[in-house]
Amino acid sequence: MKKTIFAMVAIFLIILASQSMVLIGIQSNNKKLQQINSEYEYYLNREIYGTELTTLINKAIDNNEKREVSKDENGFYIGNQTDSILIQVQMLNIEEPYQMEKIYSLGTEQFITLFNSSYFQSDEITYHQKTGRIATILFKQVKE
Repeated sequence: MKKTIFAMVAIFLIILASQSMVLIGIQSNNKKLQQINSEYEYYLNREIYGTELTTLINKAIDNNEKREVSKDENGFYIGNQTDSILIQVQMLNIEEPYQMEKIYSLGTEQFITLFNSSYFQSDEITYHQKTGRIATILFKQVKE
């Protein structure tokens, strides 16, 4: 009788410990996701200078390179539905937004020289449905 009770208590404790470990893992992943997203969400609905936008573009490209996000034939990253980050920049008086890769390939130094004191604002962020990570951000030039 004692052995049966002892075995049941031991099984219960093992199940409880494994459930606790799973919960701690989920909480850790959620905290990591919040930290990653907050680096970009900070700029939502804020006016930033072109220099800060360049920093974000460099960070997004670094993210995509580390995660080996594939590119199309034009050298633009293809969203992978999990962890790619794509930034677009809408300039004043130009309909079509520029992809971050275009700005990067033309030289971020030149972008900084031309737009360092221009203001940009983001009011559009989308997230990957599978992971909840930021997928795309659209920055619009609001002032020259």
